[in-house]
Amino acid sequence: MIKLETSLWYISIFLRGLSFWPLSSEASVVTKTISLAHFMLIFFAATLMFFQILVYVYQNSISSQFIAEHVSTQLAFLQLTIKVVMYRIHKEKLCKLLMDVNHMIKNGSPCLRKHLEGYASTCNLVYFTYTTTIFVLATDYCLVPFFKADKDLPITAWYPFDYKQSTLHYSIAYLHQLCVIVMSWLCSGVDVTFGLLVFCCCARYKVMQDILKSLKQPDMESMKYEENHGKNESNDEHDEPIVAYSKKIKKLVDLHCQVFNSIRDINDIHTWILLVLFLTSVIMICCAGLQITNVAEQSLNSKFVFSCLVCCVLLELLFYFVPGDILVTEANALGLAAYCSSWESMPPNHRNSILSIMLRCAAPPKLQGARVKTLILQNYGSFLATTASYFTSLQAIAGVDGSK
Repeated sequence: MIKLETSLWYISIFLRGLSFWPLSSEASVVTKTISLAHFMLIFFAATLMFFQILVYVYQNSISSQFIAEHVSTQLAFLQLTIKVVMYRIHKEKLCKLLMDVNHMIKNGSPCLRKHLEGYASTCNLVYFTYTTTIFVLATDYCLVPFFKADKDLPITAWYPFDYKQSTLHYSIAYLHQLCVIVMSWLCSGVDVTFGLLVFCCCARYKVMQDILKSLKQPDMESMKYEENHGKNESNDEHDEPIVAYSKKIKKLVDLHCQVFNSIRDINDIHTWILLVLFLTSVIMICCAGLQITNVAEQSLNSKFVFSCLVCCVLLELLFYFVPGDILVTEANALGLAAYCSSWESMPPNHRNSILSIMLRCAAPPKLQGARVKTLILQNYGSFLATTASYFTSLQAIAGVDGSK
């Protein structure tokens, strides 16, 4: 089994590549300046690539199929731009969440680490496969020009100079696109980070359920004894379970508060990211699907690349809906555990704490895309159905355009 520290290190590679890994409190001004320059380079390179493809499509639009072929790759750079901008805007919240995760992994209780490892045992393989697939797709784009006689670029885009007539200009254009493609691959780490942050909240929910299940009836009897006879008459035999019981209730409330704060920050960071992701995913799936099904002259390699693109987009969406669905499930399980914890036998002060948790679990915190769509698997299915209807309409339009 891969250690949690290894998983965190793997994610840090992507976030360091995008200049989002938390800097130490003792970081110098030079280090902070380099980090800012790193971010600005990524932002301007991705934004420039987006508009260059847009200009090229506008100048050379021949048919709907031509537009679909180029738009499907163009929107990946729009996603990159929005992701890096929103992570930069909310970098303070992101760093707080990442430091919290790092603290949980290094100094968390054995029970908390056990639940985190349970999630990691499944997710590590899935996330590694996903990022590796993105890497293969990016490598294919980068290596395509080397197998062609002409000076082709990985991505067809407009440039203010003729790169085919100058080796220097071609090198500049190729390095620019290589940089943006690598950054797009690194941006897949944002999707993995979202899952990591959510699963840490789920692990806390699991710990809270364990605490509620560990509340024993003898402890409650001791609490009743104290309540009926007063603290002055209590002895050491009764004091120990009372103190332990009170610590469990306090830990329960503290963990619940931490989960709510974390979910609020996760929602704030990813609201606009998810909005853009939903919109661009619909367009990318429709455009790539059009290239796979309607264009007979596409090479086998092109069909493979577009198929991988569709799979990556669908999997990327799933990486947001699945953690959200698990979070809601664990929150509901916590409410059930609280209800079955013999709360009616507790003293009034502790009973109020448990009732407060049950009340909050009745309307559990939810991860929402753009504050509109709740991230649960049921909504993922409705999203796919909607996308399929859009694809059918686009396919009909492309068929009419091709017949002309």
